[in-house]
Amino acid sequence: MTADKDDDRRRVLTGIATRLGEPEPNTTLVPDRVQVLTMHGAKGLAAQVVFIPGLEEAILPGEKRRPYPGLVLEAARMLFVSITRARVACALSYATTRFVHGQHTNTAPSQFTTALGSTFTWREDGIPPETAASLVAAARQMGL
Repeated sequence: MTADKDDDRRRVLTGIATRLGEPEPNTTLVPDRVQVLTMHGAKGLAAQVVFIPGLEEAILPGEKRRPYPGLVLEAARMLFVSITRARVACALSYATTRFVHGQHTNTAPSQFTTALGSTFTWREDGIPPETAASLVAAARQMGL
């Protein structure tokens, strides 16, 4: 289900709660929808939080781009543009192993991770509550 206007979103949430026999939800805070975009599709757009998964050498810059320095630079530029789409926070991640063609494969982080100015933190269970709370506070300070 999707709705573009807040009133329509409230109706959808209320309708779902009614059908499930649940109490009516607080519809003063209607969540925005999540958009999944490619790096190319995100050009010119902005979001409160941006997630960039798969920051692995085999994906970005990728096997096909690696022999061509111009294409590697273009991949770096697209990553930079994607990071700058975030108004409040940008979460980047990579997998240390992937299941590819029926078998587990070890992966290497993208060469671009060294230029990000920060180290990655190993997490298996998402963003800690205190980090999420500080992001919400930052968004509120920005009037978002």
